[in-house]
Amino acid sequence: MDFKLKPAMRLFWCVMKPGTKLWMRLVMRPVIVDRLPKDLKPPYLLISNHITSYDGLIVTLYARELPVVVFDDVQRMEAYKRLIFTNSGVIFKPHGLPDPKVIRGMIKARDAGRAILLYPEGEISWTGDSKPLQMNFARLVRLLGIPVVRAKFKGGCAKQPNWSTKIRSGRCMVEYDLILTEEQIASMDDEGLLRFLQHEQGHSDIDWLRSAEGGRFKYGSPEPAKGLELLLWCCPSCHGINCMHSSAHTISCKECGYSASVDARLNLRASDGAELIYDDMRKWFDWQKDFWAKLILDRAAKGGTILKAECEAVKTAPHEGDRFEPVGIGPALLSREGIDYTGNDGRQRRLRMDEILVCHSIKF
Repeated sequence: MDFKLKPAMRLFWCVMKPGTKLWMRLVMRPVIVDRLPKDLKPPYLLISNHITSYDGLIVTLYARELPVVVFDDVQRMEAYKRLIFTNSGVIFKPHGLPDPKVIRGMIKARDAGRAILLYPEGEISWTGDSKPLQMNFARLVRLLGIPVVRAKFKGGCAKQPNWSTKIRSGRCMVEYDLILTEEQIASMDDEGLLRFLQHEQGHSDIDWLRSAEGGRFKYGSPEPAKGLELLLWCCPSCHGINCMHSSAHTISCKECGYSASVDARLNLRASDGAELIYDDMRKWFDWQKDFWAKLILDRAAKGGTILKAECEAVKTAPHEGDRFEPVGIGPALLSREGIDYTGNDGRQRRLRMDEILVCHSIKF
């Protein structure tokens, strides 16, 4: 792909940008803080934390130059997104898999004098906490050898939680800062570079909401707890599985009745005089991860079905990214050997475990 910003792409972006920007102003109401040097010109690497489905769009809209965006290839499985992203010069990468073609594409974009937008964490954080960066990212920064700009997205977890069904009232904020020059990159070894990038990239939205700066941002929702069971589905009281239910202001267990209230700033509080087991949803989520991992390992050791997914259709797509193709019907049964389902021809089919390269949750 030729990454030079050609007239057709400029025209496409000029037509799309004003209306899209107005839409984001109405929906997400971003506060933009640009502290970049006035003489900074591409190529440079633009990195950002990833906490909402709209943060990439906002970071791109308010960047000084239209960047070449590196996106998960699941984004091109829908025809509309595929049209928009393909005409915007997006580099698609397979989720969770190294791909030399992506690196070559980024080098071509750099050589064409383009800014490059990359999410080094690779996926949305459901709790608002940044995930650890990998050494390969530090090596990529060194390989590209261009300045690094960080767009830190704040308030997105309260404005649009990934588990919520609705966008809340309030504002988000994006801060653009130059964090590395070519000379600084050259002066660091890989481990030092990784530590620096982790420190600069790291962000906790819940901690920010409790800070003096975050406290100046107001958020509201008539249903602040709605949908939270998509994040917290195990009960910390009775250890029930898939038993949590959310109402407007509370999340509760359908088995034992344990409940906690949630406000628009994502605080957990005791509900109806009950004991509060976790005062932070991140602690609940961390316990759930450990509990769930042990449960899966125990079930796998016993053999047979580990998980059962009730579904009308089973669809697959190649890891390079493409449209989903229906291959059968549910239920889908996970075992140590693979995933069993009924094929379109009525016969039992199995997707073997050694055929599965990577797993990725697209949407619920």
